[in-house]
Amino acid sequence: MTTPERPPTATPLLAQLRRVPAAWLVTALLSLFAWQAISATRQQCSTFDETAHLPAGYSYLATGDFRLNPEHPPLAKLLAALPLRFLGDVHFDTRWPQWQTSDQFGLGRRFLYVDNDARRLLLWGRLPMVLLACVLGLFIYLWTCQLRGRGAATLALGLFVLSPDFLAHGALVTTDVPAATFVFMACYWLWRSHKELTLANLSFCGLSLGAALATKFNTLVFVPLFVAAPLLHAFWQPAPSLRLPGQAEPLQLSTSTRRVLGAFGVTTLLALLSLLVLWAAYGVHAALPQEHGSPLYDWADVAPRSAWVANAATLVRSVHLVPDLYLYGVLDALRASTLRVSFLLGEYSLRGFRYYFPISFLVKTPIPELVLIFAGCASVVTAARRRDFAYCALLLPAALYFGASLSSNLNIGHRHLLPMYPFLLVLAGSAAAAGLQRRWSALGVAALGLWLAWGTWSIAPSYLAYFNESVGGSRGGLNVLVDSNLDWGQDLPGLKRWMERSGVHDVYLSYFGNALPEYYGIHYEALPSFFDLSQPLASSLDLAKTSYLAVSATNLQKVYLRMSSPASFLQLLDHLRTESQPVAVIGGSIYVYRLHRRAQSGAH
Repeated sequence: MTTPERPPTATPLLAQLRRVPAAWLVTALLSLFAWQAISATRQQCSTFDETAHLPAGYSYLATGDFRLNPEHPPLAKLLAALPLRFLGDVHFDTRWPQWQTSDQFGLGRRFLYVDNDARRLLLWGRLPMVLLACVLGLFIYLWTCQLRGRGAATLALGLFVLSPDFLAHGALVTTDVPAATFVFMACYWLWRSHKELTLANLSFCGLSLGAALATKFNTLVFVPLFVAAPLLHAFWQPAPSLRLPGQAEPLQLSTSTRRVLGAFGVTTLLALLSLLVLWAAYGVHAALPQEHGSPLYDWADVAPRSAWVANAATLVRSVHLVPDLYLYGVLDALRASTLRVSFLLGEYSLRGFRYYFPISFLVKTPIPELVLIFAGCASVVTAARRRDFAYCALLLPAALYFGASLSSNLNIGHRHLLPMYPFLLVLAGSAAAAGLQRRWSALGVAALGLWLAWGTWSIAPSYLAYFNESVGGSRGGLNVLVDSNLDWGQDLPGLKRWMERSGVHDVYLSYFGNALPEYYGIHYEALPSFFDLSQPLASSLDLAKTSYLAVSATNLQKVYLRMSSPASFLQLLDHLRTESQPVAVIGGSIYVYRLHRRAQSGAH
């Protein structure tokens, strides 16, 4: 395998970048990313999953009991909750009924918004997530630098720093960006091992893979890659060798037997290190959690329909290959993804859409970034035709993950594609650097950079609601995708600020989220919402005075309300969405309407 030669000449821009000390440049860019992400989330309440994840992580550290939020592995939640253990005055009580019944969302609301200060806990819990996102940015820089040099690495890191997706999710206590970080690190060390097979590179690879598996279940998609890579290395390389500590000369894998044994040894080492991290993340607990001697979870609830999956799960459980709660979580994730409400382009489905993720990729990724990504992918194909496979280590994991996503019925968020983006950003940065080598293409690259910066900063701090210009931004995005693509319950503080500026004392509220409006001083009368679908329509929709209705974008599209909410409320939502103009749109996720006689009368 050969590495593409770096261009002999550089444009003035690349030459200037190379004169700046790398440490200063990287630190400045990552500091800009951290400032943008933290500034944005400080203006938001907890998103839907954060209300479960942060309290769950704290409970793991405080009690050693992993009962809460079994549908996600614990590592990211543990890291987020770690600073809270040093605050000293965080209140958590295992006598809470929500703890005893494993009500993760009920406990989360109480933990964050009733018994503690949510703003303070969210600030400290989100800081480790920002740090992990910065680690991801650093590895994007390192990998690109080793492939194409500092100029391309700086451009790839710049794309990361200006990515609305990573700015939106990089400071949230969720699993998406941490999973992307650990997967990318594991693939980076696997690539390094292919170039130089050392015990250190393999160890970092195995530990990173274990961290990925202990963060999000969908990272299991990458496991076949780490099984096949040692075999490919053993039989592809003309003279593979293994450099061991304390030996001056590397061990030559010259015979077929040595190559097979070497590949088996590498795979075994990666597996053992991965399982070590996974077991450590679960505190070496083997059994499912119990309350008063009774199991809180029943294996029958997650029994697979497929015979071969059931047999495989039985085997894994019988030999205690992984913690029981991890296996239970995997099976629960498979069960939950079979039937799940999803929304796309005005349509609803319980089994998802095969074109959900291709469309989300095209509308949620900034157009300048898309241009550079496609240019980078085209360059990989062109190089492969010349038998130059240096960049396949980037394209293959991204293609594998994207291909797997096409078969998923769990269509609730573009964020599930985040693990493939770091690989694409390296390719995009390399394409941008190649474009800067020629005068006219350099002008195009510069224009794309300005376009990207303008598009990202113009929507700040509402990065979560970003949609590109092809659908008209977040307002147009409402008719394409909702849920965590646009509305994750993040904008209650923004609603309160609007009410104060507008002199509005109270609102009717249909909210998609887990935060408590009372905590932010919002006076409201509840309408049907995600956690109270059958809430009767407020009888006091007063026709005699001006009134306002605030409705989350996901509820406005009736995604989770269609089957259980009163018909009169669904009719009201249809009327507002199709015939009324909102007086305000808060952060792209909450639509505020002034109720008129016609709309109100239609609600009775």
